[in-house]
Amino acid sequence: MSSHHVIRENQEPAVVLVNPDAIQYEMVGQLLEWSPLVIVHEDAFDWTDRWHIKVDAFWVDSDFFDKRKDELSIYAPYDVIPGDHKELKSYLQRKKVSEMYWFDVAPPHFTEIPLYLMRGSEKGIRLQQNRFEKWLPEGSVFRVEHKGANAAKLSLPDLQREKVIEVAKEIEVENTCEGLVKYNGAKGDWFWERVI
Repeated sequence: MSSHHVIRENQEPAVVLVNPDAIQYEMVGQLLEWSPLVIVHEDAFDWTDRWHIKVDAFWVDSDFFDKRKDELSIYAPYDVIPGDHKELKSYLQRKKVSEMYWFDVAPPHFTEIPLYLMRGSEKGIRLQQNRFEKWLPEGSVFRVEHKGANAAKLSLPDLQREKVIEVAKEIEVENTCEGLVKYNGAKGDWFWERVI
């Protein structure tokens, strides 16, 4: 018996490689298996070039493009996105990107597209709503960054009953019991977990 997966265009989150210090090849490799839209910022070009990753678009300023146009030719065909965040946002909207993996130490300057911020061995999820739930195995370490004025509530699974913790700003927790972690905070809060 075999299984077949049909991948539609723009079904997978885009992968945006910005800062080589935030990139772990193992994490990128897993994402590339699904053939996502791959966008490479000029700062991550050398990293990408070393691994020979198929690139759909380069996010560069004109000086970089002019100086390295010959090196970029092996990636043809590709799109060129001029160097600012407005142009990138416009490109992502034209491509109908519904969410993205962003490899950098800081998130982009726009919030309309759901985002996974990949930073070394951590994956951060910027909440699009004030609620978030995720099933986590025992021993998982995660962190919540709360930006709202009022305290947030974090509910953890426990053998006896659910354990509720108030979150004023930031908290790191090791999950002592497998189960559903529930967070009720504010839109724009971050949920971080270690992935490697």
